[in-house]
Amino acid sequence: MGFFKKLFPKKQVEKRDQIISQIRQSMNQMNLRSRKFANQADLNKAKARKYIKTNKALAKQYLARYQKSQKLQKRYDTYIAKLEDRIFALEQAEDIKAMTDAMKGATVALKQASVLINPQTAMELSVESQQAMADIDRAGEIFAEEEDLNLDEEELDAALEELEAEALLGEIEELPEVPADTIRQPEKSKVKKQLEELRESIDSDID
Repeated sequence: MGFFKKLFPKKQVEKRDQIISQIRQSMNQMNLRSRKFANQADLNKAKARKYIKTNKALAKQYLARYQKSQKLQKRYDTYIAKLEDRIFALEQAEDIKAMTDAMKGATVALKQASVLINPQTAMELSVESQQAMADIDRAGEIFAEEEDLNLDEEELDAALEELEAEALLGEIEELPEVPADTIRQPEKSKVKKQLEELRESIDSDID
């Protein structure tokens, strides 16, 4: 409602409404006139029919009155139609003014928006936002970086040997226990057996 008041000041609205009201009053009066001439036309035509056989001269007079009343009715109907057109034009002018002001306001707003938001600005904002995201991501990587824990080659080989030893020890501990009577002692080699026999022979000669 406030927007409508801005578009159409109170004095202008009152003046327009007053004009439309006066036009409608004139239309009402002309409607009464039109009906009056329509009734007269019907009455004169009926009288012309009444006297057509008995008094043709009188019938002709009533027929002339009928035609005149009919023309006057049509004239007032034309007046009424023209006044209706004027009322429509006034109301349409009001709507067109509202439309014009609304379009002007929308155009101003769009021009202001186009200054702030255009393809070049949108592209620049896109590039800047992508750069900002990349900077943020890089900062996260910096915070996530750890100390350099790489070993030199000798330290790595020593660690590998230690790991192998631990693995071998674990396998030995996991071997199942075997009863002593089932363990078969390995046979002595022939060379070792000959050495023992030779030692015993030397010992007996000394005695």
